[in-house]
Amino acid sequence: MPYLDYELIIVDTPPYLSNRLNELFGCSDYVLVPTKAGFFDVMAIKSTLALIKFAQAQNQRLKAGIVLNMLKPRSGITAEVVELIHTLGTPLLKSRVFDRVSLARSSMTAGILKSTDQKAIEEITFLAEEIVDLISV
Repeated sequence: MPYLDYELIIVDTPPYLSNRLNELFGCSDYVLVPTKAGFFDVMAIKSTLALIKFAQAQNQRLKAGIVLNMLKPRSGITAEVVELIHTLGTPLLKSRVFDRVSLARSSMTAGILKSTDQKAIEEITFLAEEIVDLISV
């Protein structure tokens, strides 16, 4: 596979847009599944998680995790949504990524780590460190 020449590949796509996900998952170490904290958002990731489970049957080292993304600062996360995520069989990460203008604009600017939004920098850094720790285990 041509992907094995790289140490890190990041693919950001919903499962319905790529017929190559099984191949990518097959040579991956970790798949991060972002979701908003709503019931229907969590239900929408079930197809992605099914693809991951299929890939894990072929690739024993493949790990995966769910991260709550685009959270509204004051809305909170309901216990029901967290419980629903836990029933899906893929770990929920401790990291939380909030809905911030700096994140939305980061692809057009120098990137989030060069922004002045300290909270966004901390959230993304914590997420990256958590993933590295999970891969290293």
